[in-house]
Amino acid sequence: MTAMFFGALIIFCLRVLDVSIGTLRVLFVMRGKKWVAAGLGLCESGIFITAMAQVVKDMSPMKMVGYAMGYAAGILVGITIEQWIAAGQVTVRVVSRTKSVELRDRLRAEGYGLTSVRGEGREQEVHILFIVSQRKSTDTILRLVDEVDPQAFVTVDAISQAIGGYMRPGALQSAMAVKK
Repeated sequence: MTAMFFGALIIFCLRVLDVSIGTLRVLFVMRGKKWVAAGLGLCESGIFITAMAQVVKDMSPMKMVGYAMGYAAGILVGITIEQWIAAGQVTVRVVSRTKSVELRDRLRAEGYGLTSVRGEGREQEVHILFIVSQRKSTDTILRLVDEVDPQAFVTVDAISQAIGGYMRPGALQSAMAVKK
């Protein structure tokens, strides 16, 4: 019984590891980082094969449960790691009906580059602010927007590449280093 529990625990740990790596691999694929994704895929597949070999070597319900639970835990761990790393860049779009000038000035004062475009809202003319930033800055940008205009409409999208323009000092250098 102890050996079976230990086997299930090993399978669980292997699955947490390989699924976490797989989650990160998919995110790097989506960002176009093919060499990083390929390296992660190599590690992921080796760990997966090892886990599968342990399951089929002497199949038991406990090992199957360890396999399934490791898969679920691996997804949670992988997403948590990815959020902690917060790699990549985002586009933050802010639509403000009444405080776009204040928002623009505040964001620029904080060092963010942005583009302001006039647009037509449902009821009136609006300004749309486009900010491209490192993903790690998203919470700060959202906090600043909320402080100036809690009624603003905001969307945030991950982007795979940004070239040119202005980014906060330090952000552009880290973006270029990732690109290489």
